[in-house]
Amino acid sequence: MARITKPVHQNTFTILMEQLQIGYVEAIAATAGCTMNIMHRDTFRLDALIVRHRDNFDETHLWVQLKSTTKTPPATEGDFVFPFKNQEQLDRLRRPAGGSPTILVVMVSHPEQSKWTEGSHDSLTLRHCCYWKSVADAEPQETRSELSVKMHRCQVFDAPGLLGIMDRIERGESL
Repeated sequence: MARITKPVHQNTFTILMEQLQIGYVEAIAATAGCTMNIMHRDTFRLDALIVRHRDNFDETHLWVQLKSTTKTPPATEGDFVFPFKNQEQLDRLRRPAGGSPTILVVMVSHPEQSKWTEGSHDSLTLRHCCYWKSVADAEPQETRSELSVKMHRCQVFDAPGLLGIMDRIERGESL
């Protein structure tokens, strides 16, 4: 099990991981022409609603459950397993929320907080990335007595990926 090697502040490390992921997902949503509404109350036990406004009368909704980990080594290919604490968490992701689909978005970050971002005059770089998965039809993976979901590194959560998800929702296709 990887451990956090140099957090800026140990007591707030998990909160800061969540904050980094929210910034990442909001930036992706904005780039894709969508808005992201953070659920400050535990609505449907999901973290955010991403909305694509198609015109003044029509919208496409996607519910998102955000999770972060420093225990998965960053890589560019292959799969990794993300564990859930209990069956209820995973079951919630399998059901549509308010008639809209849900996806899991997992951010893989470096265990050293100082390596999460790098800024320059030309850009701000967020290290590593988020991956997405619809678990509506996915079978859970039992690993070391933890309930887990296999995440595919080919499903990067980026603006083209989000647009593809929204297009599939609008066509009535499964994710």
